[in-house]
Amino acid sequence: MRRTVKAGRGCVWALAGAAGLIALVPWQGIIWDGGFPDIECRLRFVDETGKPLPGVTLKVVTKTGGVCHFYPVDEFVPETAVVSDADGRMTFHHSAKYLEFSGHEYRNFFGMRFGKTRAPRYDCVFMHGEREVFQTPFNFHQREWDQFQQPTITRPRTPWNTTAYGRLPEEDFTSWQLRLFDANRDGILDREEKTAASYFTWRLGEEEFAEKPTGQSFRVVERTVVVTTP
Repeated sequence: MRRTVKAGRGCVWALAGAAGLIALVPWQGIIWDGGFPDIECRLRFVDETGKPLPGVTLKVVTKTGGVCHFYPVDEFVPETAVVSDADGRMTFHHSAKYLEFSGHEYRNFFGMRFGKTRAPRYDCVFMHGEREVFQTPFNFHQREWDQFQQPTITRPRTPWNTTAYGRLPEEDFTSWQLRLFDANRDGILDREEKTAASYFTWRLGEEEFAEKPTGQSFRVVERTVVVTTP
């Protein structure tokens, strides 16, 4: 009789464990698409006394720390620095593509999320000389930016030099994208690098065959950044 009771309890625990594992297994799949908004970011860098701070430069880095030109900041291109002027002001843009990235998300019985549940991660890092003075994720929907929202504005999109980044005669398509976007030179494109390469290819082709630049509506954020003395 005791053996039967023990065996029965063992079965109950086994069934409970199996049920728990089944509940944890991802079973509902969702494919989603997204993109960053059209944005005009206006920053003004000042010191602790309110004096303008010229010479602050922008660098865009991926989740793994690789430098990412062209995306998501239009003006961050290899041949031209994005730098604050004599009045400490810096302006840059993102011109959105309708769909810029996607993800495949899974959920289990308890609602836990797995897979690519968020947008690719890019950080804007601002340097003054060798010192980092400010950093923010490239995501202007964050609550901390709400107080800096301004009315939208319409202006032409920042043009690119389309002839400077084309494929070399000996390059195939994959080699071309790796040359421009494989920041860590590991021979593959991670998610952020692949997203940037896809956007770049679309944008370059559009500008090459566009008859004339068209006006685009940008959301505006305007913020003063106080740089403290180290």
